[in-house]
Amino acid sequence: MTIASAELLRSGVTLKRQEVPLPEFGDGVSVYVRQLTAKEWSEFRMSMLNSKFEKDAGKLGELKERYIIFCMVDESGQPIFSLDDLETVKQWPAIVVNRLNDAADALNEGDLNSKSLGNDSETTGGDS
Repeated sequence: MTIASAELLRSGVTLKRQEVPLPEFGDGVSVYVRQLTAKEWSEFRMSMLNSKFEKDAGKLGELKERYIIFCMVDESGQPIFSLDDLETVKQWPAIVVNRLNDAADALNEGDLNSKSLGNDSETTGGDS
């Protein structure tokens, strides 16, 4: 086992991504879903926590849609959507949203469906 140095950790890592087929949008259509950075994960969590504090149950119902918006990227790894596109994503078939959510969960070693966004006592571990 190699213990990482500060220099190594500062050098950065390549975020993993997965190509997810979207046949509902046409033959051969796909999109990349990638791991979130710690900053992106925090931004996603805050978008949901702010909804909780505002007692806006409708936003909590958009959990998967918000999550995949943060995870979908183009070939260079840049986000292809923002929360401004939420209404568009909400109109997609549930099977598409679920497929993208499952891919995002696998890459981020999470289970969005069973974790409380406000409970920091739950962590995921493991080596990547």
